[in-house]
Amino acid sequence: MSKIVKVLIKNFRGISDLQLDIGSNQNLVCIIGRGDSGKSTILEAISLALAPRWNIPVHDTDYYQCNPQNQIEIEVSLIDFPETFLHHDKYGLALRAY
Repeated sequence: MSKIVKVLIKNFRGISDLQLDIGSNQNLVCIIGRGDSGKSTILEAISLALAPRWNIPVHDTDYYQCNPQNQIEIEVSLIDFPETFLHHDKYGLALRAY
């Protein structure tokens, strides 16, 4: 089963710059915080990065401070990625070595 080991989010909704380094030996990760602190935004960013599609609709409200000049960057690093996906057309151009 795949595991997320690193998440990088820049200029996405309320997050200007976030880097999460998760140990490869971690089996459970909890995101805890007050309401409107960005927990759901982190999960939505991960979901968008791992979605097997090329065209993702983006609105002005998805940019940090609603400013499209702030380029959105979302990067998710996985380990133990299933070999069957390595040749999958949807992920083929987005893969890199860890």
